[in-house]
Amino acid sequence: MIDIKDFDNHINQLSIADWNKLFSLKTEIAIAENYGTLCGGEQLDTGVLTFPYWEKSEIVEKAVHVILTLQLTPVFDWASWSEGKSILLNADFVYNTLDVISLCKLLTTIIRADRFNEGYLVSCFEKGIVLKIITALENNVKRNHRSE
Repeated sequence: MIDIKDFDNHINQLSIADWNKLFSLKTEIAIAENYGTLCGGEQLDTGVLTFPYWEKSEIVEKAVHVILTLQLTPVFDWASWSEGKSILLNADFVYNTLDVISLCKLLTTIIRADRFNEGYLVSCFEKGIVLKIITALENNVKRNHRSE
């Protein structure tokens, strides 16, 4: 995990081939019919109810794996980042207006928040938020690599 103060250096060292590992998932994310399934909640023979949980789909697991492998989730105080919360709650937000670091901070917020609010990650895939972030990252990264 890379601290936010060192994150700019990290993302500048990623090659287009590295980024394409994430960008190549866009079509699969867009056409997926299901991003997760709510499981559990059944009553056992003993009368005990099992705790419900979300089972993420293969594409969600694959995307998160790539994001974490590329270390695109900087360490910062995501829980106190009010701007990020506002962005994620705004269905009409234009993600292309953000820089790479802000977009990665949003990915951090989504992935970390899911640990405390299970199902949040799946809902962000269902709402198209993750796809919009990945698309904005691709536009931003490719624009920056062309200008170099």
